[in-house]
Amino acid sequence: MSSRRTRASGGSGMSGLFTFALIGLFAILSLLVAVIGVRAYQSVIEINGHNNDTRASLSYISNKVRTGDEAGAIRIEEKDGIPMVSIEQVVEDELFVTQIYFFENALWEQSSTLDDEYEFDPEYGEYLVDIGAFEVTQPRDGLIAMSITTLDGTTHTMHMAVRSAQGGS
Repeated sequence: MSSRRTRASGGSGMSGLFTFALIGLFAILSLLVAVIGVRAYQSVIEINGHNNDTRASLSYISNKVRTGDEAGAIRIEEKDGIPMVSIEQVVEDELFVTQIYFFENALWEQSSTLDDEYEFDPEYGEYLVDIGAFEVTQPRDGLIAMSITTLDGTTHTMHMAVRSAQGGS
């Protein structure tokens, strides 16, 4: 009778060890799946953040242009080799210019009065967002094309009609 008990308890020990190993394997695989999921989620959030920054930048520039869209107020120009959108506005009988430009892998904005002492210096601008490239052109009268390239190389382009080309305000 004692030999029967030894066999029964020995088989039970192997069964318990197998169950413990199975639960341990399940726990390790669950942890591995969770880590993979977290990394995938972080990657999606990062890409989504870059896309939101780009769309917000294009919307910001287009809103600035639309706000200042008066006859002769919107110019596409280049200063010191830096392409920019310049928007002139008269505030309380004083002429101001807002320039949005690409400098040191970022989009910048600079606002100042246009007096005799004004000289453009890109380092005095206000940082807006990191980007890979910014291009602004005027393919034809009354149309502005803006392209922003993200840091990962994706390019987003926006075309915008301006009323100031027709002399309206």
